[in-house]
Amino acid sequence: MADFGYEVELGEVGPTYCPVAAIRFTDESTGDPTGWEWEFSDHTTSTEQNPTVRHELFEATLTVSRGDETDTVTHPVSYAVC
Repeated sequence: MADFGYEVELGEVGPTYCPVAAIRFTDESTGDPTGWEWEFSDHTTSTEQNPTVRHELFEATLTVSRGDETDTVTHPVSYAVC
């Protein structure tokens, strides 16, 4: 089953005087997947198992695969930047 968690790291203050967020995603899927496809609400994607993004996001979708089997989960991403 596809599942993930995330951790937000607030960094230095950017040009808008808001901290820049680094969002570190952690694959928490079960069933020993061998492939990962992430899609983020800013329309970027990743095939890393545990990607880090530096964008303001509202949700993330993870699709994991193992052989011919796939499973997908979408979670909201929430954090206060300013």
